[in-house]
Amino acid sequence: MAFVSVAISFSIFFRIIPAQLIGDTSWDTLITTSFLYIPAPMNRSAAEEQGWTAIMDCDDDESVGSPGNVYWDGDNLDGMPIFNSFGQISGFIVGLTDPGESVQGTAWKEYNLGNDTTFWGIEVFFRNPDDICNGGQISSISNGDRLWISNGNEGTYSKIPLNQSEAVLESDGWVLGGCKDGIFKMGYHYWRYSSPDADCGAYPVFLNYDNGILHAYGVAMGNADRPLPDTMGARWEHPEGQMLTSFFQPDEAPTCLADQTQVMNSMHVFMSSSVLNNPTPCPTTTTTAEPVITTTAESEDDGGDAASSTTTVIAMLIGVVCVIGIADVSL
Repeated sequence: MAFVSVAISFSIFFRIIPAQLIGDTSWDTLITTSFLYIPAPMNRSAAEEQGWTAIMDCDDDESVGSPGNVYWDGDNLDGMPIFNSFGQISGFIVGLTDPGESVQGTAWKEYNLGNDTTFWGIEVFFRNPDDICNGGQISSISNGDRLWISNGNEGTYSKIPLNQSEAVLESDGWVLGGCKDGIFKMGYHYWRYSSPDADCGAYPVFLNYDNGILHAYGVAMGNADRPLPDTMGARWEHPEGQMLTSFFQPDEAPTCLADQTQVMNSMHVFMSSSVLNNPTPCPTTTTTAEPVITTTAESEDDGGDAASSTTTVIAMLIGVVCVIGIADVSL
């Protein structure tokens, strides 16, 4: 009885934590690719010291579609950091030559470098994209205060909660997936527009939360016309479709995953070294309460620290749990 009361209490209290679209983060790294963990430079000086060069910059013509000073390693499109005019990390592009015609126009954005040279990418921002190339003062934000996903070539963004807010996530089409801890270092997955009868190419971006805090995101390609693995860069992962069903809630994975005969294409982008070093264990028991999910939303301009909000509520919860325990004992 006491265990069930505690589980339900945790669910209730995590539901009252305000959602946070902008605020302090613990992001201190930029590493891609599960199990390989390939780093990317966190500032322009480091990129140039490591031999990375600019593929796009703030002075490019508007027709190029450059989001800032974008660097690549050799001719590899798979992972490209975006730096602002002061050289600070401001975003990241997961790119390739062509994701497949069926998914062009979702979150994939097309870039035109001239001379008939084009490529496509998933463009994510860690700072306000309007400030990346406009000069001004150097930002006091270390490595980012938001995660905004570019909606292709529309010029709009999907704005992701920094804490695991169910209300905001569900209202934007995100569906709770499976939890992967230990050697996976991922935590809870969220998939957009996902259901058992969903198209495997419905939306290419997923999210990862550890202990209620956003620490990673990724790209998954299940569309039938996706590129073959041998045409892609080293940062891409290629899991079997059947294996990926465990990254969803039981019986909630798109049925098309298990039907895949060709390996999938995916990439995780990790931003918190603390999670990579010590991921939070996933729950090992099944209850009717949903794990570490919040529901109360607030506007994108609200700042603060999502982690401190979570800590405050947990402290409140400890007191409530103690009361519940005393009550159970007295009964």
